[in-house]
Amino acid sequence: ASIFHFGICSIAEVKKEMLKNGINVRV
Repeated sequence: ASIFHFGICSIAEVKKEMLKNGINVRV
């Protein structure tokens, strides 16, 4: 996996965690 792909996955994980915590995420 490329660094770029890893970065996208990391952002997705962070957004999932934020949603679980009830924080609205807008991109």
